[in-house]
Amino acid sequence: MDHFINRQGNVYDIKPCCNSCYSLKANDSVEKFRSRIQQIPERIRRENPIYSVGERYGVIGRKKETVEFYFEKEERNELS
Repeated sequence: MDHFINRQGNVYDIKPCCNSCYSLKANDSVEKFRSRIQQIPERIRRENPIYSVGERYGVIGRKKETVEFYFEKEERNELS
């Protein structure tokens, strides 16, 4: 679970989050975390020559989709 604590020590805005995302997110805002996730393919491409080879031969491809978190999908579904 990811959450925020205000100055009064109240926990609020609790969102479901897996362990790996919780670790990676750390203290980032949701938007900063979204940006970091969207940069992952480019970072891997730059840092790992195997990725470039796989991309060249068509066994790896990049998606240009916006990251939508589970809780955002759930909120959207509740509104519809």
